[in-house]
Amino acid sequence: MKRAKLLTAFLIVSAMLLAGIAVMIIKNAPSSGSLKYGIFSNIEDLSFFEEYTVANEAPKSDPLANNFAIKESWARVVDVDGAKCAITAYVFETTSDAAEYYKKASNRTKLNDGANGSASAGGLFGEAKYVTMNDGNVLVITGKSIKDISKVLEVFFEAVPNALTPFSKQ
Repeated sequence: MKRAKLLTAFLIVSAMLLAGIAVMIIKNAPSSGSLKYGIFSNIEDLSFFEEYTVANEAPKSDPLANNFAIKESWARVVDVDGAKCAITAYVFETTSDAAEYYKKASNRTKLNDGANGSASAGGLFGEAKYVTMNDGNVLVITGKSIKDISKVLEVFFEAVPNALTPFSKQ
């Protein structure tokens, strides 16, 4: 009898674990097509997001950026049709600073020649993160899921199609 209860408890816990994994996979799946990589060529490109900015809400401070010389930065929390994400953009003084920051923000150790992009789903309780870099520019978008980030990027790429250009050359 004790063995049967133990087996039942094990099966229930296993089923709950599998259900949690399924929810994580569904939650983080992009809505349509594959995730595209892009980046602003001019930080003013991001002014497009002003109409989506969430009032009285700012992205978390970025301690990774403290050790670098930054010419310009732009940061907002946006809500695009229910997809709420924090967007932070930097124009670094040097390409080498941008590359070092990109490696830290994206957990990468190597860089490609030209444009670089990285995305991580964040897991069941973590946040999804999208990081791109080209020349001295770095774009970081965080949200609850890759699906939310994809939705935000979709409207950005529609409004600013040249943002895809650095990645179309690869």
